[in-house]
Amino acid sequence: MDLSSSVFGNECEDESLLTQIPIDDAPPLQVDPQNDGNEIVCDVELNDKKDKCEYMLIDGDENVEEPKRGMTFSSIEELSLYYRRYAKQEGFAVVRKKASKDASGCINRITLACSREGNTKTKSSNTFCRSNPTIKTGCKAKLNSKLVETKWYVTSVSIDHNHDLSPGQARYFKCNKISEPILKRKLVENDFINKARHLRLGEGGAKALGDYLSRMQEINDGFYYVMDFDDESRLKNVFWADARSMASYEYFGDVVTFDTTYLTNRYKMPFALFLGVNHHGQSMLFGAGLLSSEDTETFVWLFETFLMCMNGRAPSAIITYQDKAMKNAIAKVFPKARHRFCLWHILKKLPEKFGAHSQCDAINSALRSCVYDSQTCDEFETSWQSLLESYNLKDNAWLSELYRERTFWLPAYVKDVFWAEMTATQQSDGMKAFFDGYVYPSTTWKEFVDQYDNALRKKVENENAADFSSFNSTIPCISLFPFEKKFQQVYTNEKFKEVQEEIRMKLYCTVSLLTSASAIYTYQVTEQVGVNDAYMKQVRFCVYFNENECEVKCTCGCFESTGILCRHAISVLSVYNVTQLPQKYILDRWRKDLNRRYTFVKSSYGSLSDNHIAQRYDDLCKSMHKLAAIAATNVEHYTKVKSHIYMLLEKLKGLSFEPSLPSHALPGTSSTCNESIDGVAVESSKVRSPLVVQDNEKPSSKRKVSPAKKAVVTKSQGRKNQPSDTNPKQKRRQNQTSQGAQEDTMNTNEAL
Repeated sequence: MDLSSSVFGNECEDESLLTQIPIDDAPPLQVDPQNDGNEIVCDVELNDKKDKCEYMLIDGDENVEEPKRGMTFSSIEELSLYYRRYAKQEGFAVVRKKASKDASGCINRITLACSREGNTKTKSSNTFCRSNPTIKTGCKAKLNSKLVETKWYVTSVSIDHNHDLSPGQARYFKCNKISEPILKRKLVENDFINKARHLRLGEGGAKALGDYLSRMQEINDGFYYVMDFDDESRLKNVFWADARSMASYEYFGDVVTFDTTYLTNRYKMPFALFLGVNHHGQSMLFGAGLLSSEDTETFVWLFETFLMCMNGRAPSAIITYQDKAMKNAIAKVFPKARHRFCLWHILKKLPEKFGAHSQCDAINSALRSCVYDSQTCDEFETSWQSLLESYNLKDNAWLSELYRERTFWLPAYVKDVFWAEMTATQQSDGMKAFFDGYVYPSTTWKEFVDQYDNALRKKVENENAADFSSFNSTIPCISLFPFEKKFQQVYTNEKFKEVQEEIRMKLYCTVSLLTSASAIYTYQVTEQVGVNDAYMKQVRFCVYFNENECEVKCTCGCFESTGILCRHAISVLSVYNVTQLPQKYILDRWRKDLNRRYTFVKSSYGSLSDNHIAQRYDDLCKSMHKLAAIAATNVEHYTKVKSHIYMLLEKLKGLSFEPSLPSHALPGTSSTCNESIDGVAVESSKVRSPLVVQDNEKPSSKRKVSPAKKAVVTKSQGRKNQPSDTNPKQKRRQNQTSQGAQEDTMNTNEAL
């Protein structure tokens, strides 16, 4: 069977579409000592000779036929291109497993296999040590081909894989990437030119920001923003969130950190961020705002706007720095949310508060011990009173204020709440990870929002890479516990590493029974905790175990606050040889085997060109919007359409890969771009820039200056006082949304 025309058409005649496989220049091949020397075994992926081989795209819109015995190809390049296209369509990577040569040295047999073939050989006999992820699963999928005269014949094919396939992530496989050094250099040069040109733009002001947000809403229907003005039409506050961020909040919005300390722009408007973490523990943004002040009224406006954006769903827990205005606003807008102060911000004030004290170091050490070593509230009370008496600090106003608000920051008081492992330092580090290198204090509003998109684009790329790593590689188990195998199968690699760390640290725990009543047992787990290289201390924890329900609870509160079973609980479970954990100990939040809808949502910073599932999702959403616009105009049509939708949902329910979504509305509905003032809408042309407000008490953040900005500042200093007449007039964009919606409705009605 010759597929040179049926599968490829005339594409193979175009050399630009062929992948050049460097057979002669390939990395050194290992000769199998058990063969006769003519068969050569190679474990390298195709095309990883980056310095001598050009990498071409293997994309194609046509469906690639399944490989069958008897197929023929005119060259090894054509065979490789076909199999790689088929592999990308199905969702696996390709390696050249075997190649054998004839007496003249020419290759006459070749085996192309799934990259997950074979098994990993561990060099170390110590399975308890930290293991690197491996992609090897012993997969048997492969294609064998033989050269007969001038044609390559497929002699045997195996298409069965022993692992999951992911067509949507196939672009991340090494064999499907473009890696041409010249192309990379051009991209870097163009990126620097774009940044330099970007920095030469004039300061946009409030109107430029409003025009940009309106344009973003036209590009993406789900883009949401609200602008707040004063009586003189000056911009006071602004909040915005894109559709993807709103959709991700459905899955990871249970815990939110809120911070305004990262950046203050040229108008002294604090930059406010709503931040969370995804299933890999990576920081992700839910929304952002620029504020004119940091009083209770402003925070109430921002939190109410955020709540409206998220369809009325408030977070279960929220982390902020210690601020009275924030505390009052959260109590009013999020009354049921558990509020916690950032411990890192509190402890970093110790040198400032006690730097002049003669026993500064001793107070610092005693206070940290009081905070971290108190497992219960009673232990903290005893330790705190001892601290005050030992160093005569009963009249210290700062410590007295901390004590009054101890339920907002002390670990012993907040460890019973789920915080998604958002540690004290992660809140601050997460901000830097998002915007360092993108935003600077002198950045104008228009530049800021553009760079905001660039930062989010980078975060999405990092999440996609982590998804691919968890899908394509497996971290070997370090124990024989069956529940470790379960976590390996369902948790992301990053979270599974945390599970393994708790299993490792079980080595330093000893278990002893304290009391028993019916099927409820109380154990004392003593852990050897390393203080430094030369000293270890003993720390005791109580673990309660219900044998009938297989429920375990430790006083350290690790599972309740992070969602990861602690080493103390694992030690008790091993006493009873527990092989299967209840489902409540396996959190959907950390799973890698769920398709989360926000990854399909269109955004201004994410491309759907390589994600076929996202393309189909976007297409279905557009069709459903048109259907809803028609059905809503008539009760009979509405009832009929809704009935059909429920029928379809029942039929497709068994095919769902994710748990049921929250009940609030899906993103995709846009908000008005102008906020009313006393019931009167403000036109964008009348918007005035905000007044400069006075600095708050927090010290200004020191940020790096971009290299391109340094080059511009020197030249601009000489003409600093010269008037500028280079700012062009911006054309006003007319909104055609209403007219377009009417035309779509009329066309659809005619079709019906």
